[in-house]
Amino acid sequence: MDKAAVDPRFDSGEQSSKITTSLIKSVPLQSDYSPALQIEGGLIQKGQMPLLGMLGQGTRNYEIHHSAKVTITGIGTGFVVGQAMSTTDDKWLRSFGVEQTLFKGGTISIDIGETAQMSSMRTFR
Repeated sequence: MDKAAVDPRFDSGEQSSKITTSLIKSVPLQSDYSPALQIEGGLIQKGQMPLLGMLGQGTRNYEIHHSAKVTITGIGTGFVVGQAMSTTDDKWLRSFGVEQTLFKGGTISIDIGETAQMSSMRTFR
């Protein structure tokens, strides 16, 4: 394993918490084009808890996501497939993306995915 990371976060203003794990493994080849595999997963929790002494029920929403990314380092191109599900959507929403590293460290990426309304979304960055 080349790299493993765990990233826990808590935002009291947004009343949310997030934990993400990431594993990265590079496969050296005989050429300059070494593929690297990155597997990521995470859980996001959002919502409010009832105040002490107040009647009522707190609301909590959860989202789980995971993805796999293969990057070919010699040409700076990466391909990402993933899926996410939340308690509000209650179904897996899939996505696919391509990322290209440009000269001087800039990147350009295109993502295509499903929405809860059964339409597609496209993002260009």
